[in-house]
Amino acid sequence: MTEFSLNGHPDSLVPGVGEMFRLRDLANSLIRKLIPGNEDACHGAPIYRSDEQ
Repeated sequence: MTEFSLNGHPDSLVPGVGEMFRLRDLANSLIRKLIPGNEDACHGAPIYRSDEQ
């Protein structure tokens, strides 16, 4: 969406920014979702690990 806006369609930039905020809010909602039955209140976010030491 941003690339499309910067390539001659500036009117589509504002809706694209709105979509980015919507995606941010959805990601935050997913990250903060509690895992059922976990008394430690761990969240259901994916774990990212680097194999590099």
